[in-house]
Amino acid sequence: MTSKTGKKIIQATLALIQEKGFKATTTRMIAERAGVNEVTLFRHFGNKKGIVEAAVVQESETSFDKLQEKLEGHLERDLMTLGESILNYLFDKKDQISIALKEPSIFLGVMDQIVSNRERLKKIITDYFTDMKNRQQITDINCDVQAEIFLLMIMGYFLNMIKFGEQVTAIDRSTFLQHSVTTFIQGIGR
Repeated sequence: MTSKTGKKIIQATLALIQEKGFKATTTRMIAERAGVNEVTLFRHFGNKKGIVEAAVVQESETSFDKLQEKLEGHLERDLMTLGESILNYLFDKKDQISIALKEPSIFLGVMDQIVSNRERLKKIITDYFTDMKNRQQITDINCDVQAEIFLLMIMGYFLNMIKFGEQVTAIDRSTFLQHSVTTFIQGIGR
């Protein structure tokens, strides 16, 4: 868990990078925006890149563990819970993800963490589908492929929203999720 000072530094960094870009943002600007001195920034994170990397890693482990605990064996409610949790996580991390996507060569570690988090989510969904299939609550599907499709559906919405916003779709998160889950269930449900 990041300290209160660390969180202020992360928030200042992400805001400045979104405004000015990674290269134009200096540690002095970050320290000033966060209300700390540069030595504190270096002591907490080492450098500017370390701040962004810490922002992506922060709290992802526990949020995924809590996600599995929320699943109760009811297909529609569970897919809504999965979808809402994934979208909330992605939108909470949208600044970090946007920065990493804009400058992937600088943030290889961040990209690796994003991919790792995505793989963890896919495993949670695959395991859930496998359990539901074994209990004959869904049809005989390829659980791995269906987990990938479900995740791509959610991530596709997220990426469109952070890149284009309402220029591409005026469908809000809740409506998107309700209709997507309903359609998905029609394909795999019994």
